[in-house]
Amino acid sequence: MSTIRLIPDSFVQHCTSVPNDVFIHVVQTDSDNEKTISKTRRELLTDALHAAQYLRERVHPVRRPGDAPSCVGILMRSGYACFVQFLGILMNRLTPVLISPRNSAEGILHLIRMSQSLCLVADGTQDNVLAFLRTQLPSLSIIESENSQHTPSFDHVSPDWLNITHEERLAEAECVAYYLHTSGSTGHPKLIPETHREWWDRAERLMRHPGRPLVVMVPMFHTMGLSSYVRFPFGMGCIPVIVETNQPYSAELICHVLRHFPGAVCIVPPAILDDIAAGHAGSVSVLATAHRVLFAGAPLAKPAGDKLASAGVKLVSAYGCTEAGQLTTADAASEDPLDWQYMQFLAPDQISFVPVAESDNLYQLVVKPGRFVDPTHVNHTDPVGFCTGDVWQPHPTKDGLWKHMGRRGTVTVLNNGEKTDNGQLGLISQSSLVQHAIVFGEGRFQNGIIVQPSGASWSPEKFLEAVWPTVVHANTVIPKHSRLVKELVLVADPNKKFVLSDKATVRRQETLRLYELEIEQAYDRLEQGTSTHVLPAADDDEGALAYIRRVVGELLGKDVQDDANLFDYGMDSLLAISCRSSLIPLAKLRGRQNVPRNVVYHHPAIYLLVDFVMGSAPPVSNREQRLQALLAEIEHAWPLNPKSDASDSQDSDGFRRDTLVVLLTGSTGTFGSQILQALLESQAVTAVYCLNRQTTISPAERQRRNMDDPTVLDKYSSKVEFWEMDIAEENLGLTDEALSKVRTSVTHFVHCAWEINFNHPVEHFARTQLRGVQNLVNLALSSYEPRVPRVVFLSSTAATAHYQGPEEEIPECTFDDMALPLNQGYAEAKYLAEQLISRASQKTGIPATIIRAGQLSGSTRTGAWNTKEVIPLFFQSCDKLGCTPDTLPDVRWMPADIAARIVTDIILHDTSTPVESVVVRQIENSYLLDGHTLVHSLLSASQDKLRTISVEDWLSAVRDAGETIPAGRILDAIEAWLSGSSTESYRPLSTMQTRGISREALGIRIDNDLVAAYWGHAVRSEAMNT
Repeated sequence: MSTIRLIPDSFVQHCTSVPNDVFIHVVQTDSDNEKTISKTRRELLTDALHAAQYLRERVHPVRRPGDAPSCVGILMRSGYACFVQFLGILMNRLTPVLISPRNSAEGILHLIRMSQSLCLVADGTQDNVLAFLRTQLPSLSIIESENSQHTPSFDHVSPDWLNITHEERLAEAECVAYYLHTSGSTGHPKLIPETHREWWDRAERLMRHPGRPLVVMVPMFHTMGLSSYVRFPFGMGCIPVIVETNQPYSAELICHVLRHFPGAVCIVPPAILDDIAAGHAGSVSVLATAHRVLFAGAPLAKPAGDKLASAGVKLVSAYGCTEAGQLTTADAASEDPLDWQYMQFLAPDQISFVPVAESDNLYQLVVKPGRFVDPTHVNHTDPVGFCTGDVWQPHPTKDGLWKHMGRRGTVTVLNNGEKTDNGQLGLISQSSLVQHAIVFGEGRFQNGIIVQPSGASWSPEKFLEAVWPTVVHANTVIPKHSRLVKELVLVADPNKKFVLSDKATVRRQETLRLYELEIEQAYDRLEQGTSTHVLPAADDDEGALAYIRRVVGELLGKDVQDDANLFDYGMDSLLAISCRSSLIPLAKLRGRQNVPRNVVYHHPAIYLLVDFVMGSAPPVSNREQRLQALLAEIEHAWPLNPKSDASDSQDSDGFRRDTLVVLLTGSTGTFGSQILQALLESQAVTAVYCLNRQTTISPAERQRRNMDDPTVLDKYSSKVEFWEMDIAEENLGLTDEALSKVRTSVTHFVHCAWEINFNHPVEHFARTQLRGVQNLVNLALSSYEPRVPRVVFLSSTAATAHYQGPEEEIPECTFDDMALPLNQGYAEAKYLAEQLISRASQKTGIPATIIRAGQLSGSTRTGAWNTKEVIPLFFQSCDKLGCTPDTLPDVRWMPADIAARIVTDIILHDTSTPVESVVVRQIENSYLLDGHTLVHSLLSASQDKLRTISVEDWLSAVRDAGETIPAGRILDAIEAWLSGSSTESYRPLSTMQTRGISREALGIRIDNDLVAAYWGHAVRSEAMNT
């Protein structure tokens, strides 16, 4: 082995030898303008020495070899700043402990205690965690990482304190260089140490790829992620590309990065590779530009891998473990790209393959103690070594190539890295009906099971019906990702007996090989569609409805109303897979060949599924034509005549008027009430006419109940009137007296009223809300004023969420692209409303302002947030359950009172705007609240009443509680939000023009106090209702 080297000394030597060479590229995706910064070796070392000096001055001097180890924790977002702090700690010969921000506060506390860290370096994104740590560990020093950059620059890089003797170097080599940790999925996370000797040994194992970019789609606190920055530059000679993002790594993101770094070596999780294989061919082509694509940690499904390899993607399967590090080469196993599943081992003399008794050419891997594994890890005696528990199979014709076949009987690893405990599914074997059962699904998106009946007289259909209650029971006690769907429960063929050992136990791998064809066919059936129900005739509409009712009723175990949201009654992701599979044969019978995987999510009721299958809801691929046809139909039936001399009646520099009279629809809503208060408080507004739908409560009383400060209505009572309206009626159903006031005085029509329902198709909104837009424009055009009143329409970011233009933010302009809105009726209707207003303005000269708003939250003054909306109901549900999901989406909440003042500023500004074109303004909070911080803000707001559990467990608890929990009434919306299906999954709205109009357009940071106010209002409201 080569001379022992230590990490800090090696970095100094590396960075000073060729100081102007690039060490790392930093891709920043979360800034206003995405940019890539290339850091030279000298720049990196200077930054690291800055961090080291800052640490020495405030916490700890340089540790000398022979001194007791001293650990420093790092709790930061994965990125360049985190890497700099990591190196800075090493420069002081201290031991960094990389802590994932995804850990719970208790898990972080445990790691700090176990490592006996003397201080913690944090980046300010974990305020709640830091507050918790200060109460639990008052003696812990906490250093804000950004402050470490305020030291003067070095003229010369000369860290003299690193100079040590040869004897000290040998002793230091056996010390722990740094700690990572396990995920903590089965308890508190455990520290994973790596010594300097292990670091250098594992770096030397790597295949050389000098000068190539190394694109890393794994965070730093994972072994492969950190290795990319501290091992690969030495062992491979690569230049790491660190991608800084607040969003999860995705197929789209890696393809975006690869377009800037062709020929790169990539490290990608198998789940992302699977998404690329299943997606657009263009993404596969981009991936094929990479020099090598390494994956590890979970298997890749053979169909996905074969597709990628056949398209020219140079796949490399890598294998290693915590105890031994990387054991295989980082290069293709052979010249044949379809050998991508096979691997070559780095040092065949350091490993042994032990035949698995009574198997078909399967072997267990045993690593000899010494170079790769410490003797303390020895768990196997013949031969002596460390047995990894993995099963391998040699290549049938090529010596030295081995294929990983999974874990030996205990675990099935899915392609997203989730692990199914085969023993848990063994509960099914306890049934008297079952003789044997084995799990399959290695490298697939979902696992299944093959069941051998205890008797020979069963037909497969009858046996599956009899054993199904046992399967249902097993699904209630195993993790959600392991649950079984009926299509993947296979009944063994009586002519294909399970392969048994001498002790009558199932030889799993041999039996799975025996059933390879049946397993592949099962996955194909699930994808292509299958059903145990008798199909109706092709023209039998009633039969189609009855068929879908039977499918849904059987899946849910109960009958539900045709208009009920299926996710409110127990539908989940696995049942949705089965539901789609049963729908496909009926859809094909009716002439629909393509059924999207998310069909149940887009059509979450029986009547919506019926509409989809019967063709009254065209497939997504025809959505643009459908929306275009609907818009044309509405326009054709809407006669618009140009207003006489409309534009000539304007002043040359636009319409200027000292006082405004505003007609406001939807003033009693959460946002509408805030807009009303802002208008009343404006001296430029002399009157506001509030229009709301009719209810049993008087409009004035309903308005008072929804105001932050009801006394505002008393103070400005002379300025406000309340009228009832019917949005779908001509002239909005107003009385003659009201119409006279509108036509003789109103200068601005502000349309805020809109039905919030994410289940209705766009056709429903066309009959109500879009007709209301027409009626409002018609009323404005009937004005007796010589100057045309301005129409101000409150739209939504959902209307343009799919924007794919070159800009990083959605521009403040109108669009003519039916693909832009989200695939839901609400968003499509908002987009069509924009189109109607824009085209009406072009035809008639009526001035118009469209205001697209992002995620609006409650008031900063009271915390009041409409308790019918998703987030307040989520808060109430967390309070009732006593727990919160440990992972939440990132959010850009803009408080409604601030957004209302921005709207008022826009109205006042656009009064003087020329009318030649529609004006588009946008409202979006520029400050992002990341999901991890939100979790800890909730814990703080609840005064530690809540505990954290996984998202799946939380959703399961909601389903078990049913409608006794508020979230149970909107489970589909809650599930969509928790899965990340929020506007933050799309580009933010540009607010450049709006910032020039309103000084509040930047928004504010959503801090702990405001989250606590939202939490308190939601919880108090639920208590009052109860």
